[in-house]
Amino acid sequence: ITISESNLTIEKRHYKSLTQQSFNRYWAKVYLRDLPNGHHELRVRSHGKEVCFGNRYLDDEQRIKLAKELNQYVGLAF
Repeated sequence: ITISESNLTIEKRHYKSLTQQSFNRYWAKVYLRDLPNGHHELRVRSHGKEVCFGNRYLDDEQRIKLAKELNQYVGLAF
């Protein structure tokens, strides 16, 4: 996760592949999607783009905490 002056960028690695999504911080929305098992998916979306991340290496509590932290850097908050 990289936060610059104007963008929030999420990089995801899976073996040798790397994907990267950048979102304008003003328009980005960070949210948690409820799953049937009671856990949450951490997502960022803006202007028709959306990325889910943190499911592999973060537990549910860590995803909730990260969502709160990231929300301080996006939208009207920044």
